[in-house]
Amino acid sequence: MISKLADGDISKYMSDCVTSWYIFLIMGGITSAICMIYLFLLRCIAKPILYISFVGIFALLVGGGFYVYFQYSEYPEGDSTRNAMKGMGILLWILSGIYLIILCCCWTRIQLGTAIIEAASDFVR
Repeated sequence: MISKLADGDISKYMSDCVTSWYIFLIMGGITSAICMIYLFLLRCIAKPILYISFVGIFALLVGGGFYVYFQYSEYPEGDSTRNAMKGMGILLWILSGIYLIILCCCWTRIQLGTAIIEAASDFVR
């Protein structure tokens, strides 16, 4: 059994690991540096990124609703696509309203979550 393992793929894998041990050390160092940079950025810009994403999602929903709603005039009267475009525009506006209501209701929890993220990044760093 030992001779079968020594001649098989496992010995090739182990030989490759022994040959390239320094690459593993270099990659471990690079990974550690990237993790430290990520934790620092998470500490500094967690809140702005979160709030920018909230505003961006809301703007995309409202803007997409306007775009789709006003594109329905491109289609001829009586076309099913025209009615679908109008309905999708209204649906996007309704979704943006629901999204805004959820954000308003969960605002204190969102602030608590960002504070927890900042504290966790401090602890891990």
